[in-house]
Amino acid sequence: MTITTTDLMYASFLLAIGGNITTKENCGRYTKLTIEMPNYALEQAKDKTGRLDRLAKRSESSQELQFIFSQSLLGDISTKYFKLKRSLARERSK
Repeated sequence: MTITTTDLMYASFLLAIGGNITTKENCGRYTKLTIEMPNYALEQAKDKTGRLDRLAKRSESSQELQFIFSQSLLGDISTKYFKLKRSLARERSK
């Protein structure tokens, strides 16, 4: 399945569950990304959101929020987002 988007957060989510960017189209103020999704992407999403749920349920205080974030799908998405944004900015500046 192929998905096209200009939303970098959505693209980062897709990358975090196994997607791969196939094309990047510079459209001026934004970049259109085409992402190829593997057949197992839905199962990967279920697994990673399940991990987030399990981490949250086991937490005992709000001091564990940083750990929950960094060890779950949320941390993966955040990392992918900043890497993607940085790489697109570098490509535009060339």
